[in-house]
Parts: sequence; structure tokens; C-alpha cells
Amino acid sequence: MTENIQNKGTLNLEEFLGNGTIFSGRPQGKKAREKFNLDKRDLGSEKSVVIIPEKTTSLNPSFMLGLFFQSYKKLKGNFSQKYEFKFLTNNINRKKILQKDIEDFYRQAELEVNPNNKSIFDYFR
Repeated sequence: MTENIQNKGTLNLEEFLGNGTIFSGRPQGKKAREKFNLDKRDLGSEKSVVIIPEKTTSLNPSFMLGLFFQSYKKLKGNFSQKYEFKFLTNNINRKKILQKDIEDFYRQAELEVNPNNKSIFDYFR
């Protein structure tokens, strides 16, 4: 059962999941960004908690970049102090997968901010 968590410091992603279990697509992430008014939220001092619904199985980097790339770029190293992720699932394996998805977002966002920071795999594209 999904917790009913909603206050002004909370970003509940449930409505952007629909009937599926995967968050994907940069345009969908940008829609969520607009809905949550993140440009304004980034300027404030309040920390925000991002609620990941219980049935979520994947947070694709495309969605996360649409939602948070501008914030990541603006906040630089302070992004993780501003936005905290809360997983509603009790499934340990799923939680690990979702945490890895968020790490993938950080890695991809950093590559987009600093394109000269390439890994060896970038040379095989």
C-alpha cells in the first residue's frame, strides 16, 4: 500500500507513473519538473523529499534527467543536500536497483555537465 505523503517539501512521483512500474522519457521528466515548479524550488532553502512509489521497478536516467538535470547543474555539489529520495518499497532488491538507477542519473548528469570527463566506454560508441 502506498503511503499518502504530500506536503510542500514533498515531490510524490506517483501521478507520473500511471499504471506502469517504470519512469522513463525525458519529456515526461520535464512535465514532472514543471508540475513541481523545480526552478523556483531550487532557489529556496527548504529540502525536498522525492517519494518513489512502492510499485516502481525502474527510474530510467532519461526521466531523471528531464526532472532533475537543470537542478543538478544549478546546485552543483549541493543537489543531494537539496533532494532526498525516499523509496516506499520494502523489497530490498528493488530498493538496491532503484538506488543504482539514481547513481546512473548522477553519472549521466555529470557527463552532461562536464563532457570532457569521459570513461573508457565512451570511446566505443
